[in-house]
Amino acid sequence: MSGQQSLVSIITTCYNGSQFLQRYFECILGQSYDNIQLIFVDDGSKDSTFEIATSYQAVIEERGYSFVLLRQDNSGQAVAINRALPYVKGEFISWIDSDDIMYSDCVERKVMALRENEDADYVFAQVNVVNEDDLNTVVGIFKREQIDNPWLFDSLLSERDGYCCNIAYLARTKKLLDVLPPQGIYESRAGQNWQLLLPLAYYSKCCFIDKPLASYVISKNSHSHRIVSAEQMLKRTYELEDVLRHVISSMDLSGQERSRIDLEIERKYIPQRLKLAIETKNDELFEDTKLKLKAMKEASPYSLGLIAAHKLRCGNLAIKIADALYQLKQRFL
Repeated sequence: MSGQQSLVSIITTCYNGSQFLQRYFECILGQSYDNIQLIFVDDGSKDSTFEIATSYQAVIEERGYSFVLLRQDNSGQAVAINRALPYVKGEFISWIDSDDIMYSDCVERKVMALRENEDADYVFAQVNVVNEDDLNTVVGIFKREQIDNPWLFDSLLSERDGYCCNIAYLARTKKLLDVLPPQGIYESRAGQNWQLLLPLAYYSKCCFIDKPLASYVISKNSHSHRIVSAEQMLKRTYELEDVLRHVISSMDLSGQERSRIDLEIERKYIPQRLKLAIETKNDELFEDTKLKLKAMKEASPYSLGLIAAHKLRCGNLAIKIADALYQLKQRFL
């Protein structure tokens, strides 16, 4: 790019990410965009994360970038993000994970998109999905089908045609900070992307780049992809719902709109818990969740199928059938 470039702030929080950091910093250094502020927060790592980050400081500054290196006791990503936000100076802001990969034109193309779409306050670019043991083979892609619809809130909330994949986004800093709570995001250990994206998506339009600009790396040892038990998955649903409730409570919404969103959250988690109740043979949870479904006075075919499966005690087979029907509906309807 030629001419004066606006500053882009990139926040990265990292816990025990030493195995990814050389690749991460080389991605930063290899950007075609020349005006970047990097804010890196070591979240109390026990490995050599801080030492590696320190070793790159001079190289990053020689590249012409600003580098803010912070360290804290292990407190989670939300606390680390809140720690970083007061240091942000850029007109634009992005937050990325240390194990994901930005292509060389990632920042430049996103800034250009927002320059060309002044009515949009953030941009979503396609992101390839790869496995850590084969970074060159694309196994999936995060993309938006309805690129003519700039309102992403409901899609992000339901996780249908909307992805809380942080490396996909770049936002106008002023707008993002305007819609976040003054005290910062809710300091949980889950759902940080929702906390940043949902308020932004509710109040702002998005523009889209119909091309992959990064790779989301599936790591076998990452928290989000580690194989867990049904009991742990159940606990996770309550943690994520708690985050969503806090995000919604922090937003300035009408009573009617708040009720609508509350119902959408119920629609999201009740089928998941019905399924997990069957898998864990937790009859108490099943009855409790079924009562909540009844109180909503509506039920999806998927939920009704799960209830029937439980009554017939044909659990796992019926779950597989219900899952298959649900996937067909998502694909073709």
